[in-house]
Amino acid sequence: PAELGIYFLSEAYLNIISVGSSFGINGGIEKRISGGKDSNTVFSTGLSLLVVSTTVISVITFILISIFDVFQSDTIPIYLAIAVLLRAFSLALEHALRGKLRVGETASLRLLRQLIWLSVSILAYETLSIKSEALILGLIFGNLVMVLFCIYKLDISLVMPKMSTAKSLWNYSRYD
Repeated sequence: PAELGIYFLSEAYLNIISVGSSFGINGGIEKRISGGKDSNTVFSTGLSLLVVSTTVISVITFILISIFDVFQSDTIPIYLAIAVLLRAFSLALEHALRGKLRVGETASLRLLRQLIWLSVSILAYETLSIKSEALILGLIFGNLVMVLFCIYKLDISLVMPKMSTAKSLWNYSRYD
């Protein structure tokens, strides 16, 4: 029961950070790519915006979590920092895949992420002595697999972000 409490608190933290740091930019990535804009520029610019906002919010909350010792653990905040960045990256890639009008592929990737999460969590819980961290590690590995498969499925390369694209994404994100 204590492990589930820690996991649900971690999941709530991740969801709050994801909503607070994305500012609707993922929807902008999807919309601009599906609208025919240069997918490399849109994705690179959106990803750079997400990395900056996620990092700033993560650092602030990481400090607060450490001060108040919310999880009563030294490793969980580190795992959460990794999970936040992987989740932001996986969501951006998932929206880019949808923007390329390949929505059907995102369903199988989401299922794969959940299966990896469950498998790694059970394996870590049963074999390692990190009972409370097992579910979080499963979440990290599930998002990592999603990131790797999205990269494999997408034909997008990172390019220099553009200010005009950032403004376009920001303007769309206000309404998303």
